[in-house]
Amino acid sequence: MDARPSFYLGSREHRGEWQKPRAAYLQHVAPDVHGTEHLWLRIDPPVIGEDGRGETKDVVVGPHFEGDVLWPKPRFPTPVYVYLPKRASRLPTVFDPADFDLVAWAEIYESRADAGEASADS
Repeated sequence: MDARPSFYLGSREHRGEWQKPRAAYLQHVAPDVHGTEHLWLRIDPPVIGEDGRGETKDVVVGPHFEGDVLWPKPRFPTPVYVYLPKRASRLPTVFDPADFDLVAWAEIYESRADAGEASADS
């Protein structure tokens, strides 16, 4: 990917694939029925082997705590839920959790170094 990442995704809660810091590129913002914004992201490098899915490049993240804002100006780090679509999907206009599997808890960070330091701390 050539553009500058919107932020970085990493996890203190998980080991393996979700722990690795990844560049995250905003693809789309989709609110849920309550108006909470969820972000459709393209991640690099992709996650390999999540739930037998092969290579996963697209994820949706939503705020872990009520009142947290993910876009346009998140605070760093911000804890997020990470979702994968249950089936191939185009960008949703409204985020419906019934269409996604919750697969991880993670955080968004301002820099790769911050995301990497967080994964090293756990």
